Amino acid sequence: MSSSQQKFNSKKFATAFDCYVQIISFAVKNNRRIWSKEIASLAGVHIRSAQRYLHQLEDQGYLEGDGEYPIGYLPTDKAKNIFGVKS
Repeated sequence: MSSSQQKFNSKKFATAFDCYVQIISFAVKNNRRIWSKEIASLAGVHIRSAQRYLHQLEDQGYLEGDGEYPIGYLPTDKAKNIFGVKS
């Protein structure tokens, strides 16, 4: 393995995946604005990690930023479809 390749860390992946699922589920169930401080508390991660997870979920189309400050996020139809919620 070259130095530019990282070894797959299954524990780190599983932790991140668990956080993504928790965030999407929380957003869909509450169907309201969510923000990083709330997610940090929910997922038991640092606020910067929560911000990163929220931003990544927005990039993938599961959340939509609301343009407010501090930035909040709302679930998209893509996120709702995962849990069988009608738009």
